[in-house]
Amino acid sequence: MLSSRISFEVSCLRENDDSPPSGTLWKRVEDLEQAKVIETYLDRDGQGGFHVPRWQSFIIHEVTDMPLFLVTEEEARRLEDAFGPPRTRARRFLHAMNSVLLVHGPVLLLGLGGLAAISYFVWTLVEWQRTP
Repeated sequence: MLSSRISFEVSCLRENDDSPPSGTLWKRVEDLEQAKVIETYLDRDGQGGFHVPRWQSFIIHEVTDMPLFLVTEEEARRLEDAFGPPRTRARRFLHAMNSVLLVHGPVLLLGLGGLAAISYFVWTLVEWQRTP
């Protein structure tokens, strides 16, 4: 891998963006644009590419011989036990959608229930007006 070119995505937001519900720690786009060095841990995505697992990218000031944020084998196992195996892009998308549904699903159900109640009330009122 030494001197091989690879590409990967880093989760980032602009200053006034809202962060979607997830376990991701987002980087600021402005910080990434100014960064000269980024240290990251990469997982293969199963399609020959790489992705950064959740929060494991760090902006640092200079290249170092040793990682600044060393993850031991035990720590990696603990993270996998806590958060599951590394996610592929499709699995990360499904995970994000599940998070959105868990957060916004109850609000959607309440809204639909309220709309159904109003519709029933209006229908009942119209039927009541029709009866002689």
